[in-house]
Formats: sequence, C-alpha cells, structure tokens
Amino acid sequence: MSAENTSGSGPGNLPGSLEPGSEKFELELQEALTSATEAKQFFQRRQAELNAAFESGAETSVLLQARAAVVDAFVVALWGTQQWDTAQRFCVLAVGGYGRSELHPHSDVDILLLFSKAPNKQNKSCIEQFIAQLWDSGLEPGHSVRTVKECVSLAAEDITIMTNLLESRRLLGDAKLHEKLLAQTAPEKIWPAYEFFTAKWQEQRERHRHVISTEYNLEPNIKTSPGGLRDIQTISWVSRRSFGATSFQQLASRKQLTDIEAAAFVEGASFLWRVRYALHMVAGRKEDRLLFEYQLKVAEILGFSDDNVNLAVEQFMHEYYRRVMLLAEMNDVLMQYLNTALADESEEVEVIELNERFCVRNGYIGVIDETIFEKNLAALLEIFLLMAEHNYINGVEAQTIRLMRTHRERIDDKFRQDPQVKSLFMQILRSGRNVPLQLKRMRNHGILSKYLPAFGQIIGKMQYDLFHVYTVDIHTLEVVQNIYRFAHEGSEFDYLLAAKIINGHIKIELLYLAALFHDIAKGRGGDHSELGAHDAREFCLRHGVGKLETNLVVWLVENHLLMSSVSQKQDISDPDVIRHFAETVRERSYLDCLFVLTVADINGTNPELWNAWRASLLRQLYAATTRVLRRGLENPIDKQQVIAVKQATVLARLQGLGVDVDAVRKQWENRFDEYFLRESVDDLALHAQSIIARGDDDSPIILIRPSPEADDETITQITIYSKLIENRFSFMTLALEQLNLSIHDARLLVAGGGQVLDTFYVQDAALHPALQSDASVQTLTGDEPGIKVDAEQRAEQIRERLMQVLESPDERWLSSEHRLSRRLRSFAWPSQTEFSNDYAPGFSVLEVIAPDRPGLLTVVGQVFFDHKLRLHSAKISTLGERVEDVFFLTDRNDQIIEDPARIEQIQNDLCAALDENTQLANQA
Repeated sequence: MSAENTSGSGPGNLPGSLEPGSEKFELELQEALTSATEAKQFFQRRQAELNAAFESGAETSVLLQARAAVVDAFVVALWGTQQWDTAQRFCVLAVGGYGRSELHPHSDVDILLLFSKAPNKQNKSCIEQFIAQLWDSGLEPGHSVRTVKECVSLAAEDITIMTNLLESRRLLGDAKLHEKLLAQTAPEKIWPAYEFFTAKWQEQRERHRHVISTEYNLEPNIKTSPGGLRDIQTISWVSRRSFGATSFQQLASRKQLTDIEAAAFVEGASFLWRVRYALHMVAGRKEDRLLFEYQLKVAEILGFSDDNVNLAVEQFMHEYYRRVMLLAEMNDVLMQYLNTALADESEEVEVIELNERFCVRNGYIGVIDETIFEKNLAALLEIFLLMAEHNYINGVEAQTIRLMRTHRERIDDKFRQDPQVKSLFMQILRSGRNVPLQLKRMRNHGILSKYLPAFGQIIGKMQYDLFHVYTVDIHTLEVVQNIYRFAHEGSEFDYLLAAKIINGHIKIELLYLAALFHDIAKGRGGDHSELGAHDAREFCLRHGVGKLETNLVVWLVENHLLMSSVSQKQDISDPDVIRHFAETVRERSYLDCLFVLTVADINGTNPELWNAWRASLLRQLYAATTRVLRRGLENPIDKQQVIAVKQATVLARLQGLGVDVDAVRKQWENRFDEYFLRESVDDLALHAQSIIARGDDDSPIILIRPSPEADDETITQITIYSKLIENRFSFMTLALEQLNLSIHDARLLVAGGGQVLDTFYVQDAALHPALQSDASVQTLTGDEPGIKVDAEQRAEQIRERLMQVLESPDERWLSSEHRLSRRLRSFAWPSQTEFSNDYAPGFSVLEVIAPDRPGLLTVVGQVFFDHKLRLHSAKISTLGERVEDVFFLTDRNDQIIEDPARIEQIQNDLCAALDENTQLANQA
C-alpha cells in the first residue's frame, strides 16, 4: 500500500543520471551490460547519488521508487542480452518489496520468472546466465521459476507465497500470462478475504510474540516489531485482498479509516522508511535491527544532536518509540475492525450489558451510546475499572478506541481535579484485579499519559546503555507488574520474602504509587528521585491519600535506590553500616516496602541483573536491619561484643573436635576486626581448622564450596590461604576470569607470617553455578574451552589453575589481549572514579565506574600494585555494559591514603589504564 507523497521531493528533484530514459542514464546502462565490474560501478554510482539526495532531504518514498526504477531498467536490459526461445510464453514479475517499488539501498531484489509451461533447455540455460549476471552486478536477487499452475498450487498452501503474488508487478513479457495468474489467485479461487485476513492476523500475532511482543525492545527490528513496517504492510495486504484498496486514502474514503488515521499511517510509514534507509547506509548491508552500534550514526544522519539533558541517540529513539506506539495502536484498531467487517455476518454476537454506558460484545468492551464520552468524560477511566472488575474482557472495541482517542484530548486540569475521576483512578489501583494490565491498557490507549502528564514525558524515553533494557515507561509498568506478581504468584524462592511482606500488612496500592513515580522524572535534568518525590506528594495530596501514607510513598520514591546501593557497595557485615542504614529507614514498614520495591525495581530494569548473589545481599541487609529496628536505634550493637561471641563459639566448636584452641588464638592475633565481623562462624572454624591441619607444609590451601551466604548453590566460595605473592589480586582475577567465572565479591586479608587469606565469591559467567556439570574452562594461556565435566572435576580444574598462579605467576599473562563483544563496543566512554576517606572507618574507599570489558579487574589490581596499595575487599557490580565496583584500600602500612596529590595520581592512572585497555580490547 502506498504511503502517498504529500510533501517533499518528487522525481524531478533527482539527478538526470537517476532518470531511466535520460540520455546519460541510457549510456551508462549500456556500459553496465558489458561486464560485471561495469555493472557494479553503475549501481554504486546510482546508490551514491540516491544517498546524497537522501542526506539533502529528498522524500524517502521517491528514492525507493527511483532505486526500483534503476533496477527495473537494468533487469529489462539484461534480459534482452540473452538468446531466449520466444516460442515459450513468459513474463518477468517483481514481487515482495521490489514489487511495491520499495527498494532500500540493500533490499533484496525478488523476481518471479513466470512461464506458461516449464522452461525448455535453451531457456533454462538463459535463466542460469541471467541470474548469475544479476549476482555479479552486486544485486542480491531472490528468484523463482514457476508456471502459473505451480504458482497457484503453492500459493493455495502457503500464505507467504500468496502474499508475494498479491503485489506482483510485471517488468516485461506476456501481460496476459500475468493477468491469468492474478485471476487464478483471486479471492474467489483461493484464500477468500476472511481466511486471508485470519491467516495474516495470526502471522502478525506470532511475529509479535517472537520479538517479546513489545515495540520497546531497545534494539528493535524496525520491520517486524509491533508498530513496524510489517504491520503496515499487513494492513496493506489485507485491504488489497479484501477491498482492492491500494492506499490509506482509499481506506479512509471507504470509512474503514478516519482521515486522521490515514494521515498517521502515511507519516509513520514515511518515518520508518527514512530510518530504514539510514540504517542500510550505516550498516552497509541489508539490516532491519536498530542495533546499538548503528543507533548513534543513524541519529546523526537523521539530524538529531545532543542537548543539555538528552543524547541525540536518546532523542532519536524516543521519537522512534512514540511513532511505533501510535502505529501499533492503530494497527490493533484496524485489524480488530477488519475482523468484524470480514467475519461471517451469520455468526451470533454475544452481548453482555455491564451498565447503562458499557457492554461487552464477543469479549470486547464498548460503549452503548457513542455520545457517552461527550456527556461523561469520566467514563474514560470507568472503562478500565470495568475491565479490572470483569477479567474475561479481552480488550476495547475498535470503534470505542477511536472515540477514546478523540475525547482523550479533552483531558485537562479540570478533569484531573474532578472528585469522580480521582476516585475512579484510585479504585483501579485498589481493585486487586490485575492492576498492571489496566495501567498498561491505559498507557496503550493514551489515557495514562493524559491523566498523568509527567508519565507522558517518559513514554518511549530510552537510556542509552545495556543496564536499562526497557524504555522508562515500560520499566515503570514492569515494576508494577512485579509487585503484583509477588502478591499473587510469589512462590519462587527468590521472591518468597517479598511475597510474605506484601501479603502481610502493606497496602499494595501504596507500592503501586511508589512504582509509578520512582522514575517519572527521568530525563528532566536534576535528581530524578527528588523530582519524582515532589510529583508523588502532589499526586497523593490531590487524591486524598492520608498524610502518613503519603509520607511513605514520597520516602520510597526519594530513596528507591538506597537499599540496592548499600547492599552492593557497602560492607553489610559491619554493624555500623547496618545501624546507619537503619537510622535512615527508621520504621519497619518503611523497610518492608523498600525491600519489595527494590526487588521489583531490579527485576524490572534488566532480568539479567537479578541473581542469587544480589538476592542474598538484599535478604542479609533486610534481616540485619530488622534486628536493629527490633533492638531499638537507641541500643546500638557493640562490635567487640559481636566479635567476642563469634570467637567463643568457634573455639568451643573446635575444642569439641580436638583442635588446639591456643594455636587458633595465635592465628587470630594479627587479624583485623572486619575479618571476624564479615566471616561466619562456620567459615572462621573452617579457616582455623584447615590451617592447623596443614601443619608445617607451606603449600597453598584452596577451599572450594557452594557459598553458605547465598541461600542456594549458584554462588561458589573460593578461599585461598597461601604465601603472599606480588600483585596477587591481578593474577587471581585473571585466572578466575579465564576459568569463565564472574566475581561478585572479594575479601583479601594479610594473615601474618607472610601468609594471606583471600576469599572470592564467584558465579559461572553464564549466571549458572561455578561448579555446574556443563561448565567449561579456558587455560591461562588462552587454549580452547575444555570438555564438559562434573562438579568434582570442575572444582579440581579451578584448584589446579589457581595453584598454577600461586606457585609460578607469569607477568606475561597480565598483558594478554581481550576482545570486546559487539554490544560492549558500542558503549565506550571515559572511566570515572570517586575517592573517599569518610565512607568506611579505617579504609580509603575508591569507586570505579567504567565500561565493562574482559580483564578489567586485572588492570585495576595492577594499578593498585604500582601505587603500593593494599586491597582489603572489593564489591563487584556489573550493570549491563558498565561496572560500578567499590574497593576498600589502605597503604602497605594499613593506613588510609590522605595525600591529595597521591589520591589524584591514583585516580588519573587508574582511569588512563582502564581507558587504554578498553580501546585495545575494542580494536582486538
């Protein structure tokens, strides 16, 4: 279906060399037929001219037609160079996008060679030469050779073949043969209109399911995603097959589309064509996926530029998402309308009257009186409350959607202040009947953005990173969905605590409100938590939410990142850290709600972020804070008392096992308090017993077991007691990475007597247990991955590699090259560091925020070694394409680093080393 050119350039704006029939064009065309080299150069020149016209602002539809016309001329001319047996009837048809004259720079050129009878030997030979020459010219032809009978038979069985024939365009040959094909594939012969429609609708649904059924994939396929070009083409095919309509204006004239919808389809198709054209230019090949590595350049070509708040690429993708959202909505309306229009009229319509305003017809809710929204605009919200109360309703009728689209423009401040409207919105939140679905419907139909204008500002807003895998609005609704899921389906282990909390004393609508507002201020500039808290307070006051409940919602919005940050970046075994966090929370109800919101937020940001380690840290922080709140903030925990109790418990246990407790006390003489605070009683006992059992043997001790801190067996704890080796952190992290292990936490201790006691918490890089049976390993010298092994063999492989490092470390390993993945290469940006001596008593704390890359921790360790720093512990957090790692440091005399010049040099050297290695990995 054509997207009519209502403005912009026409064919007359193109260079003469692009006009078939012009003298220059025909001369170059004849030269192109002389050799494959000339043919390639012919198309390269034509494409360069088209690209120049595109960058000058020419209408994309004109350029697509111009490229198709150039290919037409070449195909016809090339056909004429062959010695065909003209006694056979034939014609050459352009099909698919080529048949529609929609050829992007690297689109396939699909051709059907149609014969009345199977081609004879002479014509078969000509066909082979013809197709080979098309390939040699640089085109990528998709071709088929069939008789009319074969076409009809295949089309009757395959909806895709039928669709291709629907848009066939004759290039040369017997016109009557083409007419015969069209006649024998007409709806009266095969694929009647409703059967064709049903098949294409089902095809569309399957396609949407395949791409996660969201137009908000951050690397969307502009062709197959919801609201993409294929949806527009589906409407075109159905309309052509059913009504003979070849344009959106024709559908509007038949009252199957409104004039506004027709114009929106034309504008949407034109926008997507322009994006696809630019994408082909950037990729240098046929490509429909807006991959991260292409988005920046496409945004630049389309004229977007950075501003003070948003990057050019974020503005471009925001525009893209808003466009496809509208197209997806209109596609749903029109497909539903066509389903009704084409269905068998003899089928009985089931009608259920809900009240005097709304009824349900065949599962879809609609108005009884088309003037209802004119009379009572509050019905725009009532319809969603009714869907919440009657969960058998599949959606909204097409005509009612159109009425809603018209009347939603009347939503204003007066509407928002209407007590009835405010009551309806709160009833939806309190209904308990799949609230997330109703909010998604409100967003899809443009009501939520009108009722909450701030929400409208985040619709389609992306953040150019791998951490946030959804646009802000979709992320927000995912968080709401997770809260609902915890309350109704929270049986999974990781969510048991969230489910228990949410089904206790919490009003779930308060969590829904906190979720709605927690990111609502993204992209405005300033602190989005503070700005969102201000919006939340205004909303709650306007909607009659009680003062105490309002304070809770506002606090949750303002502090929604707090629990995640503390659990992942601070030492939660330290009573002072827990006390400070508890003082911020102050109340158990605030802690409960913050825990649920945090779990929902992490899962709604990026499903890959949630793992057993993060879950364990949050549960540990929750449990420790709960104990402090029960004890009372006025009764802080005494660190020394905690240490004394732990030591006494360990000694009693070991004495019962016959272990020399005096030897254990001697071991502990040089241990810092944090060792006893952060290690469990079981680990303290295991360490002491293992060291004593070693006796005079000075070989390393390597203990590998599932982590008791992680609540399940997906995290592996590796403890190493050995002689001190220079730069051990770099060697250890390199070895673990090459073992395909991802480090989540590291605790390093100088144990006295020239010995060290280090513990690493690791997980298989694919987020499976490090000791899983199908784990593969890679040697330190870069050999190919090993064979599959069982858990015991895997542990032995890890132990052998670590022993290799401990007994004969080789500095050449530290300079090994690494290669960045495709996605990571798109996110190279300067590393950042923050240094503080106020974060953790007794330690200098260095936070590193940098692009993720292989070998990053090895580089960090090397810089620490060069500056004679002692690393005591590390919190490792990978968020998409970025790392936010926290390192607890002292100098080699266990003193904090206070010299400003030294601090600055450490930070400068670290950033320089990381950025240099990122560039090298990018080039590898």
